[in-house]
Amino acid sequence: MKPVVLTIAGSDSGAGAGIQSDLKTLHNHGVYGVTVITALTSQNTKGVQSSFEVPAKIIKSQLKSLFDDFNIRTAKTGMLSSSKVIDVIYSVLMEKKNLKLIIDPVLYSKNQFVMLDKTGIKSLINKLLPLSFLLRLISVKLKYYPALSLILLKTWSLPVRYCMIMAQKIF
Repeated sequence: MKPVVLTIAGSDSGAGAGIQSDLKTLHNHGVYGVTVITALTSQNTKGVQSSFEVPAKIIKSQLKSLFDDFNIRTAKTGMLSSSKVIDVIYSVLMEKKNLKLIIDPVLYSKNQFVMLDKTGIKSLINKLLPLSFLLRLISVKLKYYPALSLILLKTWSLPVRYCMIMAQKIF
């Protein structure tokens, strides 16, 4: 069987990002993608118009269902939408000792729709970042949250041995 990778993210109705994009990428790399949907968005190529957060108990149920059936060794996060969502994800993932977690934070959309507020960013930093294997940041994300880069660097004084930033310059 192909390796199984879990993507935990929002659903993009325009299919250019989120769960839909992750599944295409996973398929193109020969792995089997499973999903936990954290939010439903109304979006297109112009940006995000609205977002609806999936209730925490449904997110937890999705996670437990997948971990009960699949041998998931790698997981990737995208849009997490709030500290409530992050808390429930953390409560499940903290028990998964051999999981390689990739954090790809979605903070806002290209039309500046807020995808994760400041409370959510703090939860991401305090809870999921210490569990992470890899942190993927695009420089455009830091342009709007310059304090985030400093907080992340300070956070890495914790024993997060395998974390690294992959910054991509976007022109």
